[in-house]
Amino acid sequence: MSVHHLRKDKTCLNCGQEVRERYCTHCGQENTEPHETFGHLVSHFFQDVTHYDSKAWITIRDLMLKPGLLTKLYMAGKRQSFVNPIRMYIFTSFVFFLVLAYIGPHYDPYEMRLPGEDTVRVAYEQSLVTIDERAKDSTVSLKGGSSVTSFSVDTTFTGILRGTIGNPKEAVRRYDSLQATKPLSKRDGTAGRFFARSTLYMNGKYGSNAPRVMLDKLQHNIPKLMFILLPLFALFMSWMYRGKKWFFADHAIFTIHLHTFLFLLGILAFLFDHLFHTNWFSFFAWIISILYFVLALKKVYGQSTGKTILKAFLIFVTYSFSILLIIVLYVLSILALL
Repeated sequence: MSVHHLRKDKTCLNCGQEVRERYCTHCGQENTEPHETFGHLVSHFFQDVTHYDSKAWITIRDLMLKPGLLTKLYMAGKRQSFVNPIRMYIFTSFVFFLVLAYIGPHYDPYEMRLPGEDTVRVAYEQSLVTIDERAKDSTVSLKGGSSVTSFSVDTTFTGILRGTIGNPKEAVRRYDSLQATKPLSKRDGTAGRFFARSTLYMNGKYGSNAPRVMLDKLQHNIPKLMFILLPLFALFMSWMYRGKKWFFADHAIFTIHLHTFLFLLGILAFLFDHLFHTNWFSFFAWIISILYFVLALKKVYGQSTGKTILKAFLIFVTYSFSILLIIVLYVLSILALL
């Protein structure tokens, strides 16, 4: 910015403090004239954009090509040249899920019937036929009141499924009435009733499309679940490297950088898979992710290759199990609210 745009008055327009040099030492605002030409505003715009772009590209370059380097630099206090980790994560995750929405199937998952797609309906009907055939097998024994409901071998249950599509409340009412007619020893247990009523309600509301509805609900809430998974991953890191005596925030920065890399890699893999109609890019992305994780751990935490690989494996298994558990709990919470 040119010198003639500086104000002669040394009082900051933002906070009222004295400005001895170009910028206010109290709030950081530049002491310039408040009324500027359009050309000056355009110049400001391009300066800000190119400055941010340069930081973004440097951040992306080092994050993708130099595992663990950004975390090391951040912990060493070198932060001005890179985009803030949290800001970078939020932007990258937004683009990632935007790409997923773009390349994903474009249909309304809540429609009862999908034009031109009979495979789901046929498979659904076949599953009901299988239940009916299983019920005719005399070698199958039912255990009333067990944790697993008897609807897996119950033709009455399939009858309710077939006859209540479009009327979920009636489906649940019929099931409850049927259970009330049975002796206590023959009724479904607590878990059995929960899954039976949930299955009937979902079937009545969405028909054969019920699995797609559950998947759609899950996909829309993955960004929210990440706010649980990220601190959990950082917690696992702090447990695995408790001998380092680091702050939890240090492990959290590593976690954020790692997941930002995974999102960036996922964006590229999914787009290339979509463009070339293949799954090979996603497959190689998984392999690259594992190698990147090991290299980043070794770079940041500085342990031997053997210890790093072992800890990477333990963290991966624990984290994968946690993801599965959280997804199951989330699905159960959806069913419980039906």
